[in-house]
Amino acid sequence: MMTGMTIDAGASLAPAFMLTLNSQDITSNFSDRLISLTMTDNRGF
Repeated sequence: MMTGMTIDAGASLAPAFMLTLNSQDITSNFSDRLISLTMTDNRGF
């Protein structure tokens, strides 16, 4: 997909996300090592 967004050579792309556990932000514990994250939403549950 082509977009109008330009990205500098050598730039590091990272998605914005936040992981919480018991209302505590634990994102920094995983952000350096996280490769993939999948969320499955089962309707009705």
